[in-house]
Amino acid sequence: MRHLAAFAAALRIGASEFGFFWTWRSWLFGWMLRLFCASMMWCLLGRLIASPEAVRYLLLGHGLATGAAAALWAVPAVCWDRQDGTYSLILASPADYFVVIVGRTAVWAANAAVASLLFLLLLPFAFPEAADFQLGAGALLAIGTSVLATYAFGLCLGVLTIRFMEFRNSIAGLASILIFSVCGPNVPVEFWPQPVRALASVLPVTHALAALRHSDAGVPPAALWPLYARELLVAAGWLAAAWAVAWVMGNAARRNGSGMQDEVH
Repeated sequence: MRHLAAFAAALRIGASEFGFFWTWRSWLFGWMLRLFCASMMWCLLGRLIASPEAVRYLLLGHGLATGAAAALWAVPAVCWDRQDGTYSLILASPADYFVVIVGRTAVWAANAAVASLLFLLLLPFAFPEAADFQLGAGALLAIGTSVLATYAFGLCLGVLTIRFMEFRNSIAGLASILIFSVCGPNVPVEFWPQPVRALASVLPVTHALAALRHSDAGVPPAALWPLYARELLVAAGWLAAAWAVAWVMGNAARRNGSGMQDEVH
C-alpha cells in the first residue's frame, strides 16, 4: 500500500512536469512535427531510389523507432530529482526510490506510445506506398512491447547517469542513435556482423519491429507470440537491471551520504 501511494504521488508529479514541458499545441506542432519531419526524410530516400518496398520498410521502422526516441526521455527525467534538489529527500524518505522514479517517468512511456500510434496512423496518408497499412492487433502489440522495452532501457541508463548529470541528454541521444542504427528501423539487422546482431537482440525495438513487419505481411498476431515474448523479456531484463542499479546506488548513498549533496547543472 505504501508503494502504491508513493507511485501514485510520483505519477502525479510526472504528469505535472510533462504539462510544464508541453502544451497540446507545442506537443503536436513542435515535438510531433519534428519527429514526423525527421522520419519523412528517411522515407523519402526510398522514393529517391524508386523503391516502394524501401518506403514501406522505412515507414514501419520509424513508426516504432519514433516511439523509442520519445521513451528515452526517461533518461534525463530520472536525473531531474537531483537537478531539482529533491534526490536527497527521496533517499531519506521511507518510500522505495525505484518506485518513485518509475512513477515519475511513466508519463514518458505513455507519450512514446501515442507518438508511435500517431505516426503509424497518419504518415501512410502521405505515402501511397503504405496506404493499405492497417493498424491492427499485431501493430498495437508491437507498439506496446517496444515502448515498454525502450522505457525500461531508458530507466536503466537514467539511473546510471545520475552521477553524471551533465551527460544525460547526450546519453539519451546516443541510445536513440544506437536503436535507429542496429535494431532494424533503417537497415535489416541481418546486415550487421554477428556481434552487432547479438547486441541488437538484447536492445529494445528489434523483436517488436520484426513482429510488426511480419504482421504487415499478413501473419496473424497469434503466430508472432515468440517475437512479442522476446521483446517483453528484453523489457524485463532492462527493468531488473534498472532496479538493481537503483538499489545499489540508493543504499550506498544512504550509507555514506554521497547522494545527499544535490548539484544543479
